[in-house]
Amino acid sequence: MAPRRSPSTAATLYRLTDLTCLREAIKRKYLENTDRFVALDCSVAERTAVLVNGSIETERARWADRVESLIEEPIEARNATAAAVLVIEASDGVAWAITYGMGFLLLEQDHVDAGFGQRLAIRIAAPDKLNALTRKTLDDRAKVDRSSIPAGAPLRGFGIGGFGELVTRVAGTAELGGLSVGTTFKMRGSDSVNLPLARTPKELLADLDIIDTALSAPAQKDLEVLEQLIAVKKGSRLAAELEDRLVDVLGSRHADGLACAWPHESINENGTPESFVIKGRGPRTTRSGVPALHDIAESIDRDRVRESLDRVKIQLFRDPDGQEPLSPDIPLRKWIAFEKTVDGRRYFLHDGAWYLMDDAYAVELAARVQQIFDRQWPERLPPWPANSPGDKVEEKHYNQLAADSCGGVLLDRKLIRTSQNPRGFETCDILTPDGSLVHIKNIDSSAPASHLFAQGHNSAHSLMSDNQARQELARLVESVGGDPALVTAKPRAVVFGIARRSGAPMTAGTLYSFSQVTLVRIVNDLEARGIAVYVVPIDNGPARAS
Repeated sequence: MAPRRSPSTAATLYRLTDLTCLREAIKRKYLENTDRFVALDCSVAERTAVLVNGSIETERARWADRVESLIEEPIEARNATAAAVLVIEASDGVAWAITYGMGFLLLEQDHVDAGFGQRLAIRIAAPDKLNALTRKTLDDRAKVDRSSIPAGAPLRGFGIGGFGELVTRVAGTAELGGLSVGTTFKMRGSDSVNLPLARTPKELLADLDIIDTALSAPAQKDLEVLEQLIAVKKGSRLAAELEDRLVDVLGSRHADGLACAWPHESINENGTPESFVIKGRGPRTTRSGVPALHDIAESIDRDRVRESLDRVKIQLFRDPDGQEPLSPDIPLRKWIAFEKTVDGRRYFLHDGAWYLMDDAYAVELAARVQQIFDRQWPERLPPWPANSPGDKVEEKHYNQLAADSCGGVLLDRKLIRTSQNPRGFETCDILTPDGSLVHIKNIDSSAPASHLFAQGHNSAHSLMSDNQARQELARLVESVGGDPALVTAKPRAVVFGIARRSGAPMTAGTLYSFSQVTLVRIVNDLEARGIAVYVVPIDNGPARAS
């Protein structure tokens, strides 16, 4: 007896939005290539549809030249791949697309609903039967992690749930009542979803309607953390709108929602930059310190703001003369932090890419940051005096004042070098009598705050994991008159002392979203290792008597 044919078959499904007609979902170059592609207006049951099918052929295989050089004879080598897309009307401006072969290449990405498959998975996948996850960590490591557990596991089995984790792909076992497959099934969800769909027209439309209804349901409680951050698809209309708003702000001289970011992903060293050079706009003069928001603003051609974001670059140097590079040339776009609320939803720019932050997640993140700021460090840092109103004393002078005030050892700008860090790194600005590492920064924006947090994190990790680093720090402490016994296997605490060049002291609400994410991740990691973390806002002191 022949086996019964399944009523459904595996399919790759996309959701398309902002369409004025179905053909708009297909890249124009394929619609216009009538020699290789056919576009057919059709229907699926009572629904309007369009089928585009044909083949994609490369003019010449990439390996052909290598073969010809070996045999010293010309050869013909081309690749042809079949591709088809069936676009089915769903509602006003919305359609479904089922792709076959390389059909996904035909879709106009501007209309692809980013993260559709992931959103569906979060609503119908069994929380305890996930098979694979892909996530990106938004911190100084820029880590992309692909984890799989073939037998299935809950989220905790993948170590998911921390702040700043962007999940881009979910695979697991799912069940959706009424679907033609009639039982549990395997699914993969990212921008598209791979799952069984009905083989016949009316049943297929019924499946699509059920999926559409499932999308409007709330995320499952055990999986809702996977929606905390969503990447905005590059090249989409939303991304273009956000870019337009960024360009408007950069061109208007109003810094609403704007700050200078710190591109951790492009800077691998733990050292502190002494200078930087801006390239692609004006003379390449060496400037001291690190870039600030006004440096970014001055580097933008206001007649060509968009082009400036990618053409203008900044390079950091280890020395004041700009002779020892600390980073590659980093596009201006990656030095900008920008936040904007559009249609009641909060978006932010990080490392040149756009992200949507879930409202509930933003509230939870802000509450966690406030908890960190509310902690009271047993010691205190003195107010930061000024040479004159609005002109604070240099950071090195304040560090000396703070070290004297708390009885600590001044280690500002003193590097230790190890085999793991041959170029050296700064362990802290002040080592307190109880063995705490104090890092101090006088800032205007969230950018140096993110850098400060990352520096403190890296320093603590190096001292915990590298015995040579602890030995070198003990020698350094002794050489400046301190007690080397203060250097232990694990720092007592990490303290971030933050002052603002002007205005009120730093608060939890002052930090931009990415700096908040960076701080929370660092605190969670260090506390898990038994190290307390404090953020200490530094008051502005009066001008010193002349």
